[in-house]
Amino acid sequence: MDCSSGDNCDSCKIPKTPDFIKSLFDEDSGLGMDFSEFDDPPTLSLFKSDFSSKRKRADKFDNNTDCDTPVSYSKKRYIRAKKLSLKKSLSFDAQILSTNKDLSIDAIKLNSIKTEDILVQDAVLTGDGKEKCCLPTVQGHCHDLRYITPATMNHVLNGKYDDTIGSVRIIDSRYSYEFEGGHIRGAENIHNQDNILELLKNPNISRSDGKRDIIIFHCEFSSERGPKMCRFLRNHDRELNAENYPSLYFPELYILKGGYKEFYGSYKTLCTPMDYVPMLSKDHKNDLRHFRSKSKSWYAGQKRLTSYSGRLF
Repeated sequence: MDCSSGDNCDSCKIPKTPDFIKSLFDEDSGLGMDFSEFDDPPTLSLFKSDFSSKRKRADKFDNNTDCDTPVSYSKKRYIRAKKLSLKKSLSFDAQILSTNKDLSIDAIKLNSIKTEDILVQDAVLTGDGKEKCCLPTVQGHCHDLRYITPATMNHVLNGKYDDTIGSVRIIDSRYSYEFEGGHIRGAENIHNQDNILELLKNPNISRSDGKRDIIIFHCEFSSERGPKMCRFLRNHDRELNAENYPSLYFPELYILKGGYKEFYGSYKTLCTPMDYVPMLSKDHKNDLRHFRSKSKSWYAGQKRLTSYSGRLF
């Protein structure tokens, strides 16, 4: 029976959605329902449009076409676990990790975030969490590592930090022909993991003068080989001191940002011999093949590097 009495007819009124029903569709539920205007009767079109938009956003995320789409709960857990493992492995300071504006799963996996030489403002702690790092650090390609600029390396070599640093070791992780073609004054050529472990056999456990023992890693660009050696040393240092966590034999590790290439471009007089031999030098094709057969530290896998170096050669 049709009602002609208008909107005041009790039989035509549709009851409003109860609060406890609304709570089932709040933002935290993952459905993202908006009840700010739900005083009007809910219609089927409202539900259809909402769920349709949700499916579209989900499809965008699955196709990696929308980086701003919120990640699922499981992927949030992965990101959180990744951050915690990095923080535990190399430092107690989460500031560098939190400065990254894009913490998407793709960004962490691909490690493709580019940064500038921006000084880290907050206190950066050493790996054992006991003191502040004695060198000024900058944001780098890997957010779990401590980076210094070529200018800071220059100050270290010229004695600016001698009142704080007791000893400094510069680990050049390039291959032998690169190192012999030109390296930073006083650097050691260590490009395999076995030699890195030698550092842990005779560590300086304590110093009476209270000064620091630091290690600075680098390779050609400090994008792969240097950071990999740095992490390898820290991980084994953690294992040896597992019973005394968070103590470390070498709590203060750094990466030279830009590697030898950038340092040589600014401070050639501090390099000996005063030259620069790239890894993909045409004069060292056989040497590169030799070291490639023994090494697994490559930028994007064996197949990709083969095609890349082949084009250059």
